[in-house]
Amino acid sequence: GVIAAIHDLSLAARYADKVVLLQQGRQIAAGHPDEVLSAAQVSAVYGIAARRVATPDGWMLWVG
Repeated sequence: GVIAAIHDLSLAARYADKVVLLQQGRQIAAGHPDEVLSAAQVSAVYGIAARRVATPDGWMLWVG
């Protein structure tokens, strides 16, 4: 197994089997990237407008 701290959400979503979303050192959510890295969850934690954009090889978060 590998544990990695990745700040690029697109990479985390693409390669991780499970992710943990933290805010100020506290766990907000944990589980499969599709569930944890939803646009609503990312928007709430980072205080930004985020949306998921489909790409030919998967998906990524687009911050707009």
